[in-house]
Amino acid sequence: LNEDAMATEKLAEGIRKFAAASIELETIIRKNHYKPSPRGIRNIPMNQLEALQQYTKIVADTGDIEAIKKFKPVDATTNPSLILSASKLPAYKHLVSEAVEYAKSEAKGSPVKAIVSLAMDRLAVNFGVEIAKIVPGVVSTEVDARLSFDTEATVAKARSLVKMYKERGVNPTKKVLIKIASTWEGIKAAEILEKEGIHCNMTLLFSMCQAVACAEVGATLVSPFVGRIMDWYAAKEGKVWKDGKGDPGVESVTKIYNYYKKFGYKTIVMGASFRNKGQIIELAGCDKLTIGPKFLKEMNECKEPLMKRLSKSFAEIEEFDKICLDKKTFRLMLNEDAMATEKLAEGIRKFAAASIELETIIRKNHYKPSPRGIRNIPMNQLEALQQYTKIVADTGDIEAIKKFKPVDATTNPSLILSASKLPAYKHLVSEAVEYAKSEAKGSPVKAIVSLAMDRLAVNFGVEIAKIVPGVVSTEVDARLSFDTEATVAKARSLVKMYKERGVNPTKKVLIKIASTWEGIKAAEILEKEGIHCNMTLLFSMCQAVACAEVGATLVSPFVGRIMDWYAAKEGKVWKDGKGDPGVESVTKIYNYYKKFGYKTIVMGASFRNKGQIIELAGCDKLTIGPKFLKEMNECKEPLMKRLSKSFAEIEEFDKICLDKKTFRLMLNEDAMA
Repeated sequence: LNEDAMATEKLAEGIRKFAAASIELETIIRKNHYKPSPRGIRNIPMNQLEALQQYTKIVADTGDIEAIKKFKPVDATTNPSLILSASKLPAYKHLVSEAVEYAKSEAKGSPVKAIVSLAMDRLAVNFGVEIAKIVPGVVSTEVDARLSFDTEATVAKARSLVKMYKERGVNPTKKVLIKIASTWEGIKAAEILEKEGIHCNMTLLFSMCQAVACAEVGATLVSPFVGRIMDWYAAKEGKVWKDGKGDPGVESVTKIYNYYKKFGYKTIVMGASFRNKGQIIELAGCDKLTIGPKFLKEMNECKEPLMKRLSKSFAEIEEFDKICLDKKTFRLMLNEDAMATEKLAEGIRKFAAASIELETIIRKNHYKPSPRGIRNIPMNQLEALQQYTKIVADTGDIEAIKKFKPVDATTNPSLILSASKLPAYKHLVSEAVEYAKSEAKGSPVKAIVSLAMDRLAVNFGVEIAKIVPGVVSTEVDARLSFDTEATVAKARSLVKMYKERGVNPTKKVLIKIASTWEGIKAAEILEKEGIHCNMTLLFSMCQAVACAEVGATLVSPFVGRIMDWYAAKEGKVWKDGKGDPGVESVTKIYNYYKKFGYKTIVMGASFRNKGQIIELAGCDKLTIGPKFLKEMNECKEPLMKRLSKSFAEIEEFDKICLDKKTFRLMLNEDAMA
């Protein structure tokens, strides 16, 4: 199912569509006995901000203390993006400085990462303390979004923030809400914290299932994101909602508000993330609305009438069925809501990105790497590259391998498929089929074909192993990528076949495995047995670190495919490798490995242009197709070394500690990967 992008998307969409049809039919069958009276029409002869304050508690959505002083909201809420913006203003530099000094003192002797993390928490609390002096109500302080899938870590971080507020003389029970992403894990954390008297503001909320789950665990407040919901539908449907009427974000908050009031939940509904003033006006009467300075100013200057839109009396005559949730139902409902699924993941990534940027500002970089190597080699580029990097042929074409004389060679099903269609290699296909028919005689056709596939991969590998002085990589069926046990079994079978063909797999063979969590766990088992692994389909730092931690022999980050994604997403073109996100990814992995002494080999793969290869000169290995091998063999332009251990050692990295939860979170954060 994972392999079939269309099916994955269409299955989820189909469930939603059939469910929608059922709901529509239920609506036809259900008779509505209530005719809600028209919405409130009281006109207030004052500016719109004052009028809104008659119905709704106003919360300032900013870290700018001066703006909060000006508009006098009841509460205030911050997030990493707002604190990042505010921390760049000269007026608040003293808050940043105090946070850094505090962290250096409290975490003296700790790794840089721990000091920076503590400084980040202290900075959030510093802003919160200043804001708490102004607003009569509460201030919301956000838990690091990178903990969104870790209940225990979220609870620990919340307790730490609360402790810091107490140290600064602020009563967190009365003055502080801890903001937590509305993932299942975040909601479970809120359940624990609320029982301890630590009140929670559940953010990044886009769907009814999130809202219901939050209310069920007794969360103090939820913040459904009006503007981001509208953004998604605007992009998807090409519509524009300028005045809030019919706006899907407004409708979502209205539904949550009515549901809560209908069933007597105490959880406060606070609409957030507005794109226009109309959205705010249409939600007049909501418990709270968190509004940025721009719209506070607009409403403060506008004298047009404002009517109450939401009220408990309207809500009580709405017809709702009570939603009963457990973890499975929550996952299903979230899957049904394509917008919520996408926006939740994106929101976590954006808040995490703001945290990372703020950490970068706080962290001082004491190293200035010297310029990259400038040695020019008076030979063709292929020969020059071979001075720095081991060349691996990315092909199943044995004749091409003979021509360019690489150290190693790697194959995959696509390459073997292409090569097997050439007349020169038909005998390898025939031998594989005959071998399978003989060895698996009497077995189902599927088993015979599977064995023939393995034998064909080994046949190509054996022929290539006769030519290259190094190793040949043979890939495990990608359909086993999420099955650790089956991957291990397949790898052992391939190794056994190589031995039968007289090839020493320990010296001459790497088994290629997809860099899923399950594939990485398979590699851990195989490496302990002396079966060396080449971890493929690698696009992210978390995959690279996990592979190195289990002692994988080699990783193959996919340069070109990374670039393809960013090119499609951003509309940019990288022709010469400079600034190329795929090149930058491999460079980062190489530097990290060398910095921390990992033995895992880095082999850049999947190139789209020669410039990418040139920018990675110095990488342990590069696997290059015949087209670019030929180009470089015919080119006499100078080539410089780009990567080296000496450059890597002066890079600043924090060591990444991974378990399954962290791996999943980091992979979620990386939309491309």
